[in-house]
Amino acid sequence: MLKLYLKQAWQMMKQQKLFSTIYILGTALAVCFTLAVVYSVYIRVAGFYPDYDKADTYCIPYIQVTMPDDKKSMVYRLSHQTVNDWCRSLKDVEGVTTLYSTSGSRFVKLPDGKGDYLIYTKFTDPDFFKVCSFDFIEGVPFTEADFQSGIRNIVITDMLAKRIFGTEHGLVGKELNISFVDYRICGVVKSPSTASSFAFAHVYLPYTTEPDYDAINESMPLQGNLTAYLVIKGQAQFDAVWNQLQAKAREFNQANQGIMQIAFQQAPMSNSHTTLHYMYYNDEAVQQVQNVGGGALLYLPDVPVADSASYQFEWYD
Repeated sequence: MLKLYLKQAWQMMKQQKLFSTIYILGTALAVCFTLAVVYSVYIRVAGFYPDYDKADTYCIPYIQVTMPDDKKSMVYRLSHQTVNDWCRSLKDVEGVTTLYSTSGSRFVKLPDGKGDYLIYTKFTDPDFFKVCSFDFIEGVPFTEADFQSGIRNIVITDMLAKRIFGTEHGLVGKELNISFVDYRICGVVKSPSTASSFAFAHVYLPYTTEPDYDAINESMPLQGNLTAYLVIKGQAQFDAVWNQLQAKAREFNQANQGIMQIAFQQAPMSNSHTTLHYMYYNDEAVQQVQNVGGGALLYLPDVPVADSASYQFEWYD
C-alpha cells in the first residue's frame, strides 16, 4: 500500500513540477525559519558555560520610586549601599552578585604600542565567579579584599590573552592598559559564548575601581548604577525572598511617608525573562513564549508581519 502511494505521489509531482517545487520549498523554508527562531531563543535562555544556573538566576534591574508631590513614578538602578543593605542581607538565596552600569566597550593598548584593541568589559564583584562557573586556565578571581580596597586586579579571557600576548599562560602578574588605566592580571578564564549576555566579556573588573561607585544622591539615596542578580532554587525559596523584599519595602515606605514610596513590581524577574524581554521588547510576546512554551514558537514566524516592532533581536557581539 505504501509503495503504491509513493508511486502515485511521484507521478503527480512529475505532472505538476512547478507547484510541487513551490510546495516543497515553501515547507522547507517554514521549517528552517521555525527552527532558527527556536534555536535563537534556546541559546538565550538555556544554561551553558559558564552560566549554568541561568534558570535559577533572578534579576533586580531597578526599583520604582514614587514622589508624593507630583505622583510621578521613576525607576532607578540600585546604589552600592542599597545592594549591601537590601540584597546581600537576604536569606534563602544561593548567591548574590552585581553588575555595574559602566560595563561596556573600552580599548586595550597593545603591548607593542601600535594601536588599540576594542574589548567588552564587565565591572562586577567577586561573587560573580561563584554565580558563574568559569574554568580558570591559570590564576584566581580577584578577592574580596581586592574588591573592598579597590585594587585593580582583573580577570581576562583566553581569547583576549592570545590576541594581546600571544598565549594564555604565564600572564598572572602582568599589566594591561585599559582606556589609559593600568590593571594587573590575576586570572585567565576560558572564553564564554557571546550568546550569554550575562556572562560574556573579555575582561572582568572590580566595580570598586570606578570613581564614585559608592556616591550617594542625597535626594535619592537608593539610586545608583548597579543591577543585582540572585540565585534562587525553587518556588519556596523564591517566595521567601519575595516576602523579604516586600517587608523591606514596607519598612522603608513607613519610615519615609510623605517623602517617597518604593516598589519592586516584577522584580526579582528571572534571567530568562529578562533575556526574552531584550529580544522582543514586548512583555506580551515574552509572556506568550513563557506560558505556551514551544507551541508559541510556531506562531513567532508570523510576528514580523503582524507587528515588526515586537520582534527584534539584540546581539552582544
